[in-house]
Amino acid sequence: MKKRFSFILSLALLLVAKTFSQQPDFLFEHRFPYPILHTVNYERIETFTLEVAPDDTTEGFYLISTGDGKNSNWYEIDPVSPPIVYKVSLEGELLGELALGSEDSYSVVTRLFFDPEEPNCCLAIGSIHDNDLHYDRPFLAKFDTDLNLLWQREIELPEAYHGYIWTSAFMDSSGDIACCLGVSGIPAPVFCRLTTEGELIAISQYTGPCTTFNITCGGFFEFQDGSGDYGKTVEYDSGPTDDLYLIRINRDLELVSNQVLLREIREGASSSYQELYLGINPQNYAIFSMPDGSVVFGGDATLGRLDYQYDWTFDDVIGFIRLDQDCNILSYASVGQGEIGVGNDSIKAIQGNTCTDMVGKDAFYFYHMVGEPYGFGYDWINCFVVTKMDIDGNVIWQRYWNRYYPEYGMKVYWPNSIMTTSDKGCLVSGTSYYSDIYGSPRDNTEAEFFMLKFFADGTLSVPEAEAFVRPYAYYPNPAQDQLRLQYSPDVEPASIELYDLQGRLVRSQGSGLESLSLQGLAPGQYVMKVTMADGTTFSDKVVKE
Repeated sequence: MKKRFSFILSLALLLVAKTFSQQPDFLFEHRFPYPILHTVNYERIETFTLEVAPDDTTEGFYLISTGDGKNSNWYEIDPVSPPIVYKVSLEGELLGELALGSEDSYSVVTRLFFDPEEPNCCLAIGSIHDNDLHYDRPFLAKFDTDLNLLWQREIELPEAYHGYIWTSAFMDSSGDIACCLGVSGIPAPVFCRLTTEGELIAISQYTGPCTTFNITCGGFFEFQDGSGDYGKTVEYDSGPTDDLYLIRINRDLELVSNQVLLREIREGASSSYQELYLGINPQNYAIFSMPDGSVVFGGDATLGRLDYQYDWTFDDVIGFIRLDQDCNILSYASVGQGEIGVGNDSIKAIQGNTCTDMVGKDAFYFYHMVGEPYGFGYDWINCFVVTKMDIDGNVIWQRYWNRYYPEYGMKVYWPNSIMTTSDKGCLVSGTSYYSDIYGSPRDNTEAEFFMLKFFADGTLSVPEAEAFVRPYAYYPNPAQDQLRLQYSPDVEPASIELYDLQGRLVRSQGSGLESLSLQGLAPGQYVMKVTMADGTTFSDKVVKE
């Protein structure tokens, strides 16, 4: 029986090895948990999602708007395709699509809403570029849940705000649409308020200290303290350091207050010769308000450690800081950091976004990418990570997706939207494309977008996909002498085994599972088998240099 099992295992590993040589990760040939939906002539896709939760009258579905995230300088010279709203069932079946904006000039949808007056209707806000007058206009479109377009209206702004624009928006508690506009040539945000019929109620430009500001959906919000005020963050270059301001404006778009927002943490670590530094990158973060008046902001961050034996080391991580109304720190956390005294270049967070709504009132989701922005360098962990964390900074679970082997060239998955769903899970969507060994998108391939639905416990909506999402990271890969592993806190590893491509066991380890020694092994490819305490197993390719 043992010989038969050994033969079967060897045969299975040889088949895996053949898969690696011909097609290094078969995950990307399976279109689950949701179908990959093709678009046309998109340089880089931006996605925005809206869930229509199931009730007595509908089975529930997702609306996903896609648009081209190309640079504004290309508006008038590149072929254009209108933004598309897809209707997708909760099981991933494509139910329909609706083109919005304009077919003749560049346009984009930046947010979807329910119409509070007509529950079976939705609204989409975005912008359309005028190729003759060379500036953008916001537009608002209304359509029903069967994707029948009811109307679409462009919104003419005062001449002072004619230019390229990017729109961040949300629906406030009164049912109006609050917008923050980034306008070319104006270094400060422009705020406006619209009715659900597209009428411009008010418009105002922020005039306080400001040199840069973030225009993502998560950077503009309504305070949840009952005031009805809006909040926005802006950065001001004040000399040696840059100040980050949290500004508060009322419903008439009048400035109520400016408050310096602490975005850096410095503290002593576990011994007298260590110091910790956590700084949030103001260019790539999200911020939202809590019912108690506190705010949470997070995203890309830098984690520094001063160890007098090793000097400073820095890692790019994902972090958040939660502050009360007086800017006192309530909690903070970061994920992705390496060991103190080790310049851990194998974990580099290059893009992060915090979810703009909460799971209940005590947890939230965010994602981050590890690697480089367009494809990935050879020695990175090449995947994106979805994390569920509570507001005290405790990681509940993490899942890793998209193992990328640049020596072959293959599909890259790049998320750009995450939302909390009605079942307290989350939906991730973004761009996917095929990449060559240098990380550049391959020529003559359509841009695509993908969807991933996680339940609240970290499982995926389609069980077949579980085998391809990892509750751990392993790095560096390729490795020289040692492979490191970082596990999600909701799993417990039991053992690690390493096989060569002939199916022979070359390493076996039942303790100290945060690392695996590769010393003494010949350079080449191996298959690592990680077994969890509940019996779940995962297999991954490892390259020894």
